[in-house]
Amino acid sequence: MPERARTQCTAPGCTSLAQWRGRCDTHRRDERPSSSRRGYDRYWSAIRSRYARDHPYCESELHRGACVMGSDVDHIIPIVEGGTNEIINLQMLCRSCHTKKTIGQTAGRVKSI
Repeated sequence: MPERARTQCTAPGCTSLAQWRGRCDTHRRDERPSSSRRGYDRYWSAIRSRYARDHPYCESELHRGACVMGSDVDHIIPIVEGGTNEIINLQMLCRSCHTKKTIGQTAGRVKSI
């Protein structure tokens, strides 16, 4: 029986091919540490909830003059790059802006939108 066609890896910024659908061998989720091991524990959950309550709109879109509800509390400097959970390092982004930022960081181009 022939193999299924490969598709592009779903990891942001990755151009590798994956078997059928999903992520390539490099970006498989089973190799990724759990969210709590990456610093997203109950303390982060409390910080995130408080920040989301106080900053409900996408901060990137507000700078452009649009009023769009935010969905993701984002670290301006990612935890893996030495960022912290301090308020000064957080921003509320809509899904679209967060995805653009994540893809840009993966490619090494963008730190903040």
